[in-house]
Parts: sequence; structure tokens; C-alpha cells
Amino acid sequence: MTRPIEKWLAVLIRLCIPFLIIGFMFKIMHWPGAKAILVSTLTLLSIFSILAFGVTRARKTTDYIKLFLRLSFAAYLILQTLHWPGKIGAGIVLLASFAMWIWYDGFALNKGIGNQNSGIRKKIPNTLLIVGGLTTLIGILLKIMHWPGAGIMLIFGIGCVAVSFFSGALNDE
Repeated sequence: MTRPIEKWLAVLIRLCIPFLIIGFMFKIMHWPGAKAILVSTLTLLSIFSILAFGVTRARKTTDYIKLFLRLSFAAYLILQTLHWPGKIGAGIVLLASFAMWIWYDGFALNKGIGNQNSGIRKKIPNTLLIVGGLTTLIGILLKIMHWPGAGIMLIFGIGCVAVSFFSGALNDE
């Protein structure tokens, strides 16, 4: 049985994702405040992850791997964002932790996809995620080619993805 503190920490961790996405959008668009958004969100993600790990009673191997993955992800992006040394070592640690996560838990992510009994509360965030992802990819292509409309496409696409993750974080399962 999940305790209320575990549920709240899980929601707080999920709510960090839209802010990370918004921070990435600020960074891509060269808007001011991108560093502050990214570093503060990554710091909060690390704190919430450590707290969630600390209050979990029954820990599995995947819990240790997920904590290590989140902390190495945050460390790498903070080093990258602030242009500090040590990015290569942190990147290698991040890739190793990601490979461990894929090995232990990653192949189970597709469990439940294609469930015909899923309600509208799951279909809207999934649709937003797909539309936002495709629009973001098109916006990235336009940005790389320096064609007009890239900014609008990126803002719309990343906004859709952020809303998808935000609404998904509020759904209780």
C-alpha cells in the first residue's frame, strides 16, 4: 500500500517534467531565464527523488537504478547548462545508468499500451504528447534549416508536450 507522502512526492517528481520541458524551450529559443529554470527544476527533481527514495519502504533494484539515473541526469544537465567542467564524466555515468535502467526496467514500459479500456483521461494526454512531439520535430527541422516558422512550431509543440506531462502527472492510477 502506498502512503500519502509517497504519492505526493511522486506527483511532485512528475510535475518537474513540464518545467524541464519549458526550460529546454527557453534554452532553444535563447530566452532569458533558461538557466535559472533548468537548474532550479533539476535541483528540485534531485531533492524530491532522494526524499521519495528515503520514504519508500520496499525497495527493489530498479528503485536504486531510477534514483541513480535521475541524479546522474540532473548532475549532467546542470554541468552542461552552467558550462562547468566534468561534463564528459557525468555523461558517461548518465549513459551507464540509462543502460542499466533499460536492462532492468525499460522493456516493461510498453506494458498496457493498446488497452482498449483506457478512458478519455488517458487518451487526451497521449494525443497531446504525439501531436506535440511531431510538431516539435518539425520545428527542430525548421530551426536547423533556418526556415521561418520554427519558433512558433517549437513553442506549440513543446507546449503540447508540457501540458501532456502536466495533465498526466495529475492523473491518479
